[in-house]
Amino acid sequence: MSAHPASLGATLRVQRFSFRQASWRLALLASALLVSALQADAQPFAEQPFPTQPFPGQLFSSQPFADSFEITTDADGAFSVHGADIDGDGDEDVLSTSLFDDTIAWYRNGDATGGDGDGSAWTQTEITTKVDFPTSVYAVDLDGDGDADVVSASLRDDTITFYRNGDATSGDGDGSTWTETAITTKANGAVSVYAADIDGDGDQDVLSASQMDDTIALYRNGDATSGDGDGSTWTQMEITTKAEGAYSVHAADIDGDGDQDVLSASIRDDTIAFYRNGDATSGDGDGSAWTETEITTEADRAYDVYAADIDGDGDQDVLSASEGDDTIAWYRNGNATSNGVTNGNGDGSMWTEIEIAVKVDFARGVHAADIDGDGDQDALSASNGDDTIAFHRNGDATSGNGDGSTWTETEITTKANGAVSVYAADLDGDGDEDVLSASQTDDTIAWYENLRVDDRRIDDAASVELTRFTAERESEAVVLNWQTAAEQNNEGFEIQRRQAVGRGLASSPASNWERIGYVEGAGTTDDPQRYRFRNPAPPTGSLVYRLKQIDTDGIEAFSDPVVIP
Repeated sequence: MSAHPASLGATLRVQRFSFRQASWRLALLASALLVSALQADAQPFAEQPFPTQPFPGQLFSSQPFADSFEITTDADGAFSVHGADIDGDGDEDVLSTSLFDDTIAWYRNGDATGGDGDGSAWTQTEITTKVDFPTSVYAVDLDGDGDADVVSASLRDDTITFYRNGDATSGDGDGSTWTETAITTKANGAVSVYAADIDGDGDQDVLSASQMDDTIALYRNGDATSGDGDGSTWTQMEITTKAEGAYSVHAADIDGDGDQDVLSASIRDDTIAFYRNGDATSGDGDGSAWTETEITTEADRAYDVYAADIDGDGDQDVLSASEGDDTIAWYRNGNATSNGVTNGNGDGSMWTEIEIAVKVDFARGVHAADIDGDGDQDALSASNGDDTIAFHRNGDATSGNGDGSTWTETEITTKANGAVSVYAADLDGDGDEDVLSASQTDDTIAWYENLRVDDRRIDDAASVELTRFTAERESEAVVLNWQTAAEQNNEGFEIQRRQAVGRGLASSPASNWERIGYVEGAGTTDDPQRYRFRNPAPPTGSLVYRLKQIDTDGIEAFSDPVVIP
């Protein structure tokens, strides 16, 4: 294994694509590509099979995406991506590291005051260009003034760095001015950084993983009792120096005692490890004493680790990405009952490994979030060898009872050549989790809009079974076709349209739909029905269409959108 992450690079290719079960749009935002895409002729797309399921449920269509755009293609060796509200205006901005131009950058979502960023316009600001080979970035309020600061790890200068957003007292940091402070310059081969209140004093401390000295370290912010750490003084403590090829660090309350414990992934000993902060019952861990537990030593070349409540039992489970065995896995904290649901008493003493996916070629990144909006935690992965950002659904898409026993994989893209990092954040302000990625060799930071329908869910018996919904361009019009298997009390369909985000055309949030037509339904029938609607002279650019089904009782339901590039 080379000490330099860049050795695993590849090239991200950009194109339209389709996949089963979920709809996303890769919204890539470089201005030059925006202009060229707007000038390009839109092409029709082939019809894709639509899964047969009740219309009032939350449908995940298999329609292709709009054309692709980059946030930037100038992050030379893009390696880490993160989302946070950097300018304090209420929407999510983006952070990145890039290896070969030694840059930590952030990208403002929309303007700096309105808080109405919807992912359609981005402004890049360099935080620094003076760290050597930056590998990891994270945002957190380190000086306690109420705004989001930034911390980074850089491999070749062995440095963990804190960047103060604005000054240390006012809390009005808007990302326009940064003050750099080296927390340490002795983290040999620093590759990962994270922040949490490890000593329980109320301020945010910093954690690092350094590959060449096999170390997971804690940097206490201020002292251990006052909680007044402002990022001006740091005390280093070694958690372990035996994590061979330490590559990722994370914090969570693993033993359920109320304090923050630490997790690590290390590539040379294939280990995911848990470090208990203090003892397992008192909750008074202050970072001064640690007990190591190996969760697994069989995660071949373990690159990434994350924590989330995967089985929904109230304790924190662990996820990993391991490159050597192409695996995304999770580890159940505690024991499982006969129905596969854990009892919520996980204290980090017993772990059960469950594979999420075993064909994630050169798995490099893992993240957890509720992607389908059903209330349980799903998984995201970035894999370097197959150029893929993938969504792994926990259970089904509606019940919210995912317990980690069944997973369904959806490829968000297979063109993120050399994908190395993945993160979830609501970038368009529509209430669901979108996805961010960093791909190394073509220097790309990208985001993918989650087109999950989240307006409302109908819990009554299905009134319409939608089996197909497609859209295509015909001359100067867009033609929609859909088919139902059966209908009950179906009054009709309202056709709705909005401009897709990502081309700089959307002047309102992504949830702003307009009514453009209506088609009468068949009432009650067991026979298949076919419908067609023609939208003449639609606006230019990428468009999104959906159906609002209305029954005779006034109950409404929405299809998943289809996208016309």
